[in-house]
Amino acid sequence: MSPPASASGWIAWLRRHVQRPWFAPVAGIASGLDAIAPVMPTQTLLIGTAVLHPRRWWSHGLWFALGATLGGTALSAALATWGPEAWAAAGLATPAALAGPRLQAAVQQYGAWALFVLALVPLPARTATAACALLGVPWPQVAAALAGGRLVAFPLLAWLASRRPAWLARLPGLARWRRRLTDAVPEPPG
Repeated sequence: MSPPASASGWIAWLRRHVQRPWFAPVAGIASGLDAIAPVMPTQTLLIGTAVLHPRRWWSHGLWFALGATLGGTALSAALATWGPEAWAAAGLATPAALAGPRLQAAVQQYGAWALFVLALVPLPARTATAACALLGVPWPQVAAALAGGRLVAFPLLAWLASRRPAWLARLPGLARWRRRLTDAVPEPPG
């Protein structure tokens, strides 16, 4: 089976597979890979799964959080072990170079607490994770910061998507996806 070529194809694929028991763990793996390098918009995928299968919002949120935590921890441990040279050798832009001076200053001043705050926002944290690793924050602290933030952010995002998709549609860029996902999916009561 070849992957869908369009957004409509991905949404149709998601509709067919989101209720399968293997889907949440596989999506968690995708979230982990996205924590290392940009693979797919996992936050959008999480919203889609919660809209299409609202009763499993908690499970999906936890799997995504677990995947993002493990992926970010792997990134941190790899960068702490092999340094930015390994990252550059793989042909990727060095995350610390992408971090910018404000993020680097926050990591230098607050350490893993800066990453924890950034992990509370359901946006990719790979640059902040890499900056923490390269600035000497131990990987167990990075793992704890990611887990703490992601275990709040992803289940909350999944809950909002499952219970209040119309509210999420007000966020920039999500209105188009919401219209595609909620076509023929009734708004939950309450």
